[in-house]
Formats: sequence, C-alpha cells, structure tokens
Amino acid sequence: MTSAYARRGEGCIHYRVVDEYGGDTLTGVTERTSVKPLSLGELCDFFIKAWPFIDVLQMNFEGDLTRMLGFFSGDSEFYAQFDELLRERVRAEFSPEDEEEEEEEDEVK
Repeated sequence: MTSAYARRGEGCIHYRVVDEYGGDTLTGVTERTSVKPLSLGELCDFFIKAWPFIDVLQMNFEGDLTRMLGFFSGDSEFYAQFDELLRERVRAEFSPEDEEEEEEEDEVK
C-alpha cells in the first residue's frame, strides 16, 4: 500500500507519500508543501512521481491493461476523482493503440 497524506501547517499544507515498506519502494520526492490545496492533477503527479506507479504496474503485469486496472484503487476523501484520474493515466500509458503501433513498427523492420 502506498498513501499520500496532507496536514495543515503554518501558512501552508504539508504533503507526504509513504509506503508500507518504510519508503523502500519510493524513488522520487516524497514531501512537498503548497499554500493552497493541490489540484487533482498536481496531487496525482506528486503521487506517481514519488512512487513509480507506472513502472510497478509494468513490472508486475507486463502490459496487461485489464490486470493493471484490477490491481489498484485510489481512494480520497477530498479528491473524489483520484481513482478515475489514476486509471486515465494508466490507460494513456498502456493504451492498445501504442501496442498496435509497436507491432506495425516491428513488421516494417
């Protein structure tokens, strides 16, 4: 499990991403602050850069989009569309169109 937390500080909001392995699976910047709440997109970017979400999915499911989408859920009390945006990012990264283009390129070679 990997989570993003936020708490109010003096004049700013503190964010951090943590994992269940004491930070062993995190690779990017895991803490940041902002004066105003992050937008949904900003939160998603922060989360997937702190934890290599896309890489983890590829490593475990080798491009199997259906299994990838069944592997995770993104829950948030404040960002109701967080799960939906994560799924959009996964679909954009592993869309079947990309696979078809790769297959066509391989056939040309």
